[in-house]
Amino acid sequence: MIPRPNGEPRRATVLGSAAVQGRQGVPESAGKKLGAIAIAIAMVATGVLMSAPAAIAAPPPGQDFNVSQGDLEFIIKQIEISEAHAEDTLTDPGSSPLCKATSTFDIPSQTHFDLDGDPCVGSPLLPFGLRTVDGRWNNLMPGQDGYGTAAAHGPAHLRRCGLR
Repeated sequence: MIPRPNGEPRRATVLGSAAVQGRQGVPESAGKKLGAIAIAIAMVATGVLMSAPAAIAAPPPGQDFNVSQGDLEFIIKQIEISEAHAEDTLTDPGSSPLCKATSTFDIPSQTHFDLDGDPCVGSPLLPFGLRTVDGRWNNLMPGQDGYGTAAAHGPAHLRRCGLR
């Protein structure tokens, strides 16, 4: 026991003791009941205030996929450009999907056209046209048309290996 300044013994506070300092005279069982009741009230109050929203079932696959008219027009334009490029490769296997210097731009359709009337990609920086399966036209920048082709090593890889 630790003596108080006036000489009386002081009881040390220990959880689970018969009397806790500051609540002397309250039996341990009554203190536990009051604590349990307070915790139960807090749990009920927070459960009522923070009740989870009702679970909403996820829509079936494909039901939340929306395509607008503009999306469809953009896709059709890509297909038209790639068809024109495929047609050009029949006569010239190295033809590019990029427009020639003599191409025109149609404002209403927002499309570039070659002299023969086929749609083409107006700039290598524009997101138009589909690429070939073998990857020859993955990069439309002049001189970089072979970047990304199948079984080709890029310049960064060649430098790491000491080959360039």
